[in-house]
Amino acid sequence: MAHAHRTARYIQILRADPSRSAPALRRATVADVQTWKKQRRAFDDAKLRLNLATPAQLQKENSALRLSPRSARIVSFASYA
Repeated sequence: MAHAHRTARYIQILRADPSRSAPALRRATVADVQTWKKQRRAFDDAKLRLNLATPAQLQKENSALRLSPRSARIVSFASYA
């Protein structure tokens, strides 16, 4: 399924229910993760197109690290030199 087709499908879903949550990863095979990532990209694209989220909000939601810039720090710089 092409990205445009997935995005169009998520636009329809989000128009019907804007509070719909993002697709969940059900299994953890490589193929499943690849499919899930494609679904997430299309879902995020649909949220942007419908103005349900800003790029900054999506970046915060999708971030692997839930840190604020003020709390992130290098503890021992010498070990990276």
